[in-house]
Amino acid sequence: EPDVDDLLNIMKDAVHCKKNKNVDILHLASQICRRLHGLRFVNCKSGKDRTGMAATLEQIQILSREYDLAEHEYQKALDAMRSEGVRIENCQKNIGHRKFAFSTLQLTTFPYQYRAPVGSFQSNVSS
Repeated sequence: EPDVDDLLNIMKDAVHCKKNKNVDILHLASQICRRLHGLRFVNCKSGKDRTGMAATLEQIQILSREYDLAEHEYQKALDAMRSEGVRIENCQKNIGHRKFAFSTLQLTTFPYQYRAPVGSFQSNVSS
């Protein structure tokens, strides 16, 4: 695995890249913070929908990298965390629905790794 200096150089390139919705920056920040034993927070306005997608993705990446989650189980585990895990419970507590507040059209604009699984979102739930 690359060391922190290498990751920082990759981060510099990612920040200056003109890529639309460059989520590589989030992944690199996560890796750098973990290597430095630091803390990092990702939070959208309500701390519910987009935050849930980012938090569950990071959890699965940790499972994959540090606990040898099988590659063929990656997407299934990610979808399970998003549809049955703590983040969907946050939705229930915040708005009274076990659904993320995304529309199908909105999700098509998201990077693939940040899309909620079918059945876990609804466009007309209040946030």
